[in-house]
Amino acid sequence: MSKAFPILQRAVTLHQSGQLSQARTLYQQALRLDARNADGRYLLALLECQDGNPAKALPALRRLALEQPRNGDIHFTLGRALHAAGDPKAAAAAYAVVMATSPANPDGFLEAARCYSALRDWRRAAQVLESGLAVHPAHPLLWNGWGVVAGAEKRDDEAASAFRRATAVDPNKPELRYAYGRGLRALNRTEEAAAQLQHALQLDPGFVRARMLLARLLPVIYDTPAQVGEWRRRITETMEALPATAPADPATLSATFEAIADTTNFYLAYQGHDDRAIAERWGSFVHTIVAARHPDLTQPPARSRRPGKRIRIGFRSAHLRDHTVLYLFRSWLTSLDRTRFEVRVYGEGEGDAVARLLAAEVEHYRTLPDDVVKAAQQLRADALDVLVHLDIGMDPAGQILGSMRLAPVQAVTWGHPVTTGLQAIDWFLSADAMEPEGADEHYSERLLRLPGLAVSVTPPTLPAQSADRESLGLAASDVVFFCAQSLYKLLPQHDDVWPRIAARVPNARFVFLASSGKEVVAGFKRRLDRAFAAQGLDANRHVVWAPTMDRPDYLALNMTCDIFLDSLEWSGGRTTLEAVACGLVPITTPGVFMRGRHTAGILAELDLHELIAADKHALVDLAVRLASDTDLRIEMQRRLVKRRDALYSDTRWKPALEQWIEAAVQTKRGG
Repeated sequence: MSKAFPILQRAVTLHQSGQLSQARTLYQQALRLDARNADGRYLLALLECQDGNPAKALPALRRLALEQPRNGDIHFTLGRALHAAGDPKAAAAAYAVVMATSPANPDGFLEAARCYSALRDWRRAAQVLESGLAVHPAHPLLWNGWGVVAGAEKRDDEAASAFRRATAVDPNKPELRYAYGRGLRALNRTEEAAAQLQHALQLDPGFVRARMLLARLLPVIYDTPAQVGEWRRRITETMEALPATAPADPATLSATFEAIADTTNFYLAYQGHDDRAIAERWGSFVHTIVAARHPDLTQPPARSRRPGKRIRIGFRSAHLRDHTVLYLFRSWLTSLDRTRFEVRVYGEGEGDAVARLLAAEVEHYRTLPDDVVKAAQQLRADALDVLVHLDIGMDPAGQILGSMRLAPVQAVTWGHPVTTGLQAIDWFLSADAMEPEGADEHYSERLLRLPGLAVSVTPPTLPAQSADRESLGLAASDVVFFCAQSLYKLLPQHDDVWPRIAARVPNARFVFLASSGKEVVAGFKRRLDRAFAAQGLDANRHVVWAPTMDRPDYLALNMTCDIFLDSLEWSGGRTTLEAVACGLVPITTPGVFMRGRHTAGILAELDLHELIAADKHALVDLAVRLASDTDLRIEMQRRLVKRRDALYSDTRWKPALEQWIEAAVQTKRGG
């Protein structure tokens, strides 16, 4: 018997009882006697992982994995250590060995899926979970993971079904009830979602995430204007009731931080109201929790950049892929003067082909860790002079990072065109063409109005021909209005627009996208049925639903339509710019807030002011006039096509943005 054996036995006993420091000492003592002892090396590495030191464990685990390439336990712990150390891609490779050698272990499939989810590689995550469910068809966590992945891919019906399966297998696990509630929320089954969250709280009254989501629950779409008002009252009361101080109990504080890092108030901005007061109340609460949990990350960073060096500016978004945010702001990341600015771009996940092209084009591209605190630490360690969040409000990590002081100057722009309410965000960088008079009052941040649209965009490559009208159920004689916005942007108080147009244009057809969940589409269809019936019309005679489609088919659909009918109070941005590229004439009426004025700004820059109606009634009149006058539509299209290249290539924003960066940094340094 090796002299190390009794020492290892005592070490294991201490390890199992949670006395990690004493166990570590004995493991090290045993390995001094028998340096090649595989069990001792593995158990010491496992202890380091459990004690929060994955980097210390990795050298031993990598050697053990090479020595024992089919040992599932070693590769599982290696995967854990790699993921904790910030390398989910390598961790997934380690878990692949676990899945191949130890398929009876469902945790191998779960952890591999978690790695791919961290990389935003939803396809591989789904494949791993499918393989796991083939072996473990009644495993609740595998079904729950499948629901998470399906939800991330906007397959909301499949997600809810998977969450339901998980709760059926294990009905008494509060985490599964919580996930099912989130899944039902995405389907606009709001009351059922609330019931699942309440069930989770019955199982665990201290479940902070469930309590916070239940209090902030909002529908995806609304059935009536009165319902909008009722939910507005509820969310306002919730925000007013938020505590002004952080929980004293460390466990409750940690749970509250995790709850904030789990969900946003995304649907709040689609009620059509001034959100500044609510945003500021929520922002104050977020800052209070984050400052209590991570005080070092909310204090001003040390001034580490010396005058005379290039200004170091960072741009961050979770949506640096084939997404509207990157479509709009790519020129900001690639066009600044490199002799004056060192640009660092921060994305999340592995990214798609669009992200890889961007990474090759910019000076520095970094993928942030999926752990929001580690991401914040990396941003702060990079000693930025300026940090610009391209959007805050669409992903939970954004609101956490936006509440921290990671650079001396911090700004947000209109990737999500609503004030953040966060006291750590100094500036809102907006587009002058889209802002109304007095817009400063809409923002908690200081407003900077950059010239024009504040962006330069690359028009899409158009398909060779337009979509076939017959395949969509459209006649050549129809006047086709394209209504391209997501359904949650369409408020019920404006449902009368479409039937009022149809009442005066009998051959009017309105094309909507059936890209939302079935329940959301069904709810919107019920609204349309009522609105058209109120005008004595049949919605089915005038409304056409286009299926989910890829980008070329979507552009071809634009090309076959006659008029782009903008949504009220939340206007088209990318959708309008792409309609213009397709030669499709937009019409709009500007809203009160910037988010309802995108199309109006685009048309103003095109000098097509006659396509901007003064109000909703004038919009109906304008739609009828264009629908009834083919020559007028052709003339508007001719003018649009003539001027659109100048719109896309406008760079007036660039010197203004560069001047702001330099002035903001100089002011901060001078202060």
